[in-house]
Amino acid sequence: MALLSVVLAAPLAAKELATGRGASIDMPAGFAPGEGDGSTRFAYFDPTGEMELDILVYEPSRFATAEAMAADAAVRLGSAGDASAFAYAGREAVLAELSFPLDGAARRGYGLFVAGRDGESDHALLAHAPAARFDAWGEVVISALDGFSVDRAARRGPGP
Repeated sequence: MALLSVVLAAPLAAKELATGRGASIDMPAGFAPGEGDGSTRFAYFDPTGEMELDILVYEPSRFATAEAMAADAAVRLGSAGDASAFAYAGREAVLAELSFPLDGAARRGYGLFVAGRDGESDHALLAHAPAARFDAWGEVVISALDGFSVDRAARRGPGP
């Protein structure tokens, strides 16, 4: 019975994003919010401030595909890396490697891009850490992205 209580309580701990459709993020322990507008941009940092997760919420149909969203982010960041398309919760998604400069320092991580459907918002999640310390942060980066749920129904399934 205790395990069932934990499983049922887990989705309630997620931070719901202001998208109107139930998108949420269940952050790794200790992460704190950073700058963001609470509507279209959210930022979270680990307790040391090394790892960052940025969530961008775009108006519906801004991008034709998840691939187009990932390509736009790569150009804006000056990022290089492989990308893989897949289906997530009945939507187009892309997981892309990120490698880009930020404030004069090299950053490395992953981006998760999920295209909305039927008037839903598009979501871009960028999880990154200092490139020199990525080996120490890689699993936390993936865990942060895996904590994303595109809607309330997706909270009951595995992460992206």
